Amino acid sequence: KRHRFVLVATDYFTKWAKAALLKNMTYMEVIDFILKHITHRFGIPRTLTTDQRASFMSKKVKSFAESYGVKLLSSSPYYTQANGQAESSNKTLLKLVKKNIEEHPKKWHEVLSEALSAHRISIHGATKITPFELVYGQEAVLPVEVNLGSLSYIKQDDLSSEDYKTLMGDNLDEVIDKRLKALEEIEKEKKRVAKAYHKRVKVKLFQVGDLVWKTVLPLGTRSREFGKWSPSWEGPYRLCGIVEGTCIFWRHFRGALSASTRREYISSGFSPLAVDIGRASHEWMRV
Repeated sequence: KRHRFVLVATDYFTKWAKAALLKNMTYMEVIDFILKHITHRFGIPRTLTTDQRASFMSKKVKSFAESYGVKLLSSSPYYTQANGQAESSNKTLLKLVKKNIEEHPKKWHEVLSEALSAHRISIHGATKITPFELVYGQEAVLPVEVNLGSLSYIKQDDLSSEDYKTLMGDNLDEVIDKRLKALEEIEKEKKRVAKAYHKRVKVKLFQVGDLVWKTVLPLGTRSREFGKWSPSWEGPYRLCGIVEGTCIFWRHFRGALSASTRREYISSGFSPLAVDIGRASHEWMRV
């Protein structure tokens, strides 16, 4: 059906994911997706985090978001971790789709809905509960329960209206507790990930005048001359100023532009960082 894109949205708290097949990625399709799959179903979100694709950054999308009071946030090309939740959902959905298209790869669009369903009813590692239960307050009824006649499924037919009402009330109370518990688990997971990160990553210190290399962007770019063996770094660049905890101000080191991966210009213990490339003579690098 000539589908070329899959637009995926994930709720940061419940981890509920929604995806739509698109033939093009225009600003109108982005707005339509937000309206139909987010706003009309779950209400207006406070923020939306996207990458810097042109369709997300268009004036029409920004104007639409502003009219609904939605704050648009975007991740930079070299710091995609800022949109890590979407990256995580994309990776999970891709794995689920791959498992079902081994014999017919071109029919991937037909199993996307099934992959989404599997994702929603699976216990998430961060929340320790399924996205479905966090959103709807109860577990999903699965085909196997209906076919085999599970006890909980059969019991519902024998409940009186009063008993059913009482159970629903108890269930609502449990939902609040489950969501609070899920929030606690998310905080624990964040601390665990941060601790693991700081164990293997050393703090990098910079000084004005240092020479550094920068990643060639977009990531994976190949030159016609070197092809697969294209270098990943270019430079060197000289640091011109530092704003503590935020950015480094740097200028191209004139006469020393190189596409090699030589490390003579790297300070001891320093590994080059990816940077955003702008058009001005001065550039900014996040640290």
